[in-house]
Amino acid sequence: MRSVMLITQEISLDPETLELLSSFSCKRLFLSNPALGKGPFFYSRSGIFRAFRLYPDTHDAFVTSVIPSPSDKNTYQCISASAYGHRTRCVAVPSRLYFTRTEELPLAGLRLSVKDVFHLRGVVTTNGNRAYESLYGKQHVSSVAVQAAIDKGAIIVGKTTTVEFAGAQEVEGDWADFRYPKNPRGDGYLRATGSSAGSACGLAAYPWLDGSLGSDCGGSIRDPAVVFGVPGFRASHDGVQEENTLVPCPRFQRTGYLARDMKMLYDLTRRPIRLPFDSQESRRPKRVITINEYATGRSDVDGLFTKFVEKLVKWLSTELVKVSLEEVWERTKPSGIDKGFFSHYAKTFMTVVWKDYFDSGTQFREDYHRNFNAAPFVAQTTRYLWEGALAPPAEFLAALQEVEEHNEWFSKNVIDENTIMVVPRFSLDRRDEYLPNPWKREWMVWDSNLHASIGGYPNLMVPIGQLPFEPEISQRQEVFPITLAITGARGTDLSMLRLVYDFLAEHGPATGVQAGKSAYPEKFTF
Repeated sequence: MRSVMLITQEISLDPETLELLSSFSCKRLFLSNPALGKGPFFYSRSGIFRAFRLYPDTHDAFVTSVIPSPSDKNTYQCISASAYGHRTRCVAVPSRLYFTRTEELPLAGLRLSVKDVFHLRGVVTTNGNRAYESLYGKQHVSSVAVQAAIDKGAIIVGKTTTVEFAGAQEVEGDWADFRYPKNPRGDGYLRATGSSAGSACGLAAYPWLDGSLGSDCGGSIRDPAVVFGVPGFRASHDGVQEENTLVPCPRFQRTGYLARDMKMLYDLTRRPIRLPFDSQESRRPKRVITINEYATGRSDVDGLFTKFVEKLVKWLSTELVKVSLEEVWERTKPSGIDKGFFSHYAKTFMTVVWKDYFDSGTQFREDYHRNFNAAPFVAQTTRYLWEGALAPPAEFLAALQEVEEHNEWFSKNVIDENTIMVVPRFSLDRRDEYLPNPWKREWMVWDSNLHASIGGYPNLMVPIGQLPFEPEISQRQEVFPITLAITGARGTDLSMLRLVYDFLAEHGPATGVQAGKSAYPEKFTF
């Protein structure tokens, strides 16, 4: 026994004990407090440490891997490691044996990733841009949402790749500074849409990851949830910006989680996320509405959606109402408006985002020029969005008025505390598509995400099945995920999450999805 570790409250041993250990040829003696907890541990001359397993990041979901400081659980450090002969970075993941969940630590041992617009103490934030990374050093304070998760016992395993400044890079050709995450679903070449793409990618690709913290403005949690086939939730919002968080357009931005399981998503939302409105978990909707204009136009997708919604309505013992948004708008729109709903609000969201997006980057541009006497490199999509500062102030003020107008109208005529709106979602867009340059793309359009974005309504993405398709690349049958989007009144966050979990637990297809090419096993029928 050359090395011995004793678990004891003592800080020293009597001579008799030391003599006994010496008789066993003991050369090194460690005294450890019982708080050290369960193993496994490994020893080096620097001390005793917990063991981490290295998993390769084969789908480029992460920008960096991190581990907690041995001396301070609130401070993290980057690691650079590779294993298994893989060319990619590896992510260090601790054993679950180290952690025990309690009332004080309900998330103990959960392995979380963090979108790289959130600060993590001890780690550099890239914000999806190398110029930003080179300008600012290691952060001294974690973002509020990150610290809340750590305080509840979660372990941060890495920071995930994000679109530059949480903007609008949609295909591989839009990305300049960091790798575009690789979607594992289908044939592996579906698009990785949305600025929380790395967060959703890690969950869809790696079974060892439990959840991921993201942010959402126009759909940056929800769109990745759809294309990667994982649950994602944008909670109710009151327009207050999260502290120490690098998000543009704070009036529309919301911190939220993605997960593979609805129960996990519920726990992550209930515990560390700030919910600005009281939420009664037992509340059930008395009316479910579908919007005619949001049908996908694909008979297989709309058929699966209808089948699922009819089961949900029957389970709730409530009514299903099919609504034309344009018809409701025509009957109830504010006086003096002669346009239809979709044409009237086509420019509203982007007009506000343009201005706010430019303003959010002002400090960075000034700091970079002061330090390097040069302008920073940014991707073309960012350059386009920053040009929003050139829009006439009157257009911005008019758009803000339209936001208020929409929210009052929508709450009065479409959504109330007894109603949920359900919408089918899917995507078969390709990662290798060539889009027009940003100045020639169509940005001024309305989509189903934007009710929640500008109105602060909770919006939940729920995988409900998968359907076959035959892509040109693999030329064999693959499957792609289908999602149900649910929007409710402000403050119905937890009741919405609980409702969906209870229904899926009873009627399926499952309360969660699996990692890999398909969200569900082949034996599942939908």
